[in-house]
Amino acid sequence: VDTSWYTGNASTYTLTTASQLMGLAELAKTNNFSGVTIKLGANITLNDVDATTLAAWKAGSTTPSRVWTPLGSATTPFAGKFDGQGHTIKGLYVSTTSDSVGMFGTVVTGVEIEDFELVDSYIKGAGKVGLVGNGTVTRIEKVYTNAIIDSTANMAGGFLGYYKGAYTDKAVGASENWANGRITIKNCWFAEKTLNC
Repeated sequence: VDTSWYTGNASTYTLTTASQLMGLAELAKTNNFSGVTIKLGANITLNDVDATTLAAWKAGSTTPSRVWTPLGSATTPFAGKFDGQGHTIKGLYVSTTSDSVGMFGTVVTGVEIEDFELVDSYIKGAGKVGLVGNGTVTRIEKVYTNAIIDSTANMAGGFLGYYKGAYTDKAVGASENWANGRITIKNCWFAEKTLNC
């Protein structure tokens, strides 16, 4: 895990190695990256993977050396921008019994996620599982993924596990007050990996 690239005083950071990307996940546990753009400067393989490996991940019989921590949680939601610049992330693995699971766990209104491929990866959680587990008014654009999305409860999707918009909860039994705002998923393509098993 490499966090040395993060100085805390720049608005843009470009990541080129698996260790730096894992460092982003570590930093995101306590930093929401508001006002910061994270870019990929190269294709990144987090774990070497083939159909046999994916089948083992899905069966729960093996865990890779690099286990992903979703970017953003309920206490520290991701608030930055992620620009893959056309690059590929391969071999992302996360398996947990928690909700809001994905490459991105929980994100805030205004987050932009764009221009990369997430391939040969496995994302498992209880509920709210997808590329983005729990999203609000967000833009996801020009993303391809064939990641296996595995939910043990409900609310799962290729790109988005759960979205309820920008709203204010009312008392139980009362209607919700919906604000203007919507999620945008544009020019994206999801195709779950077919396993030979």
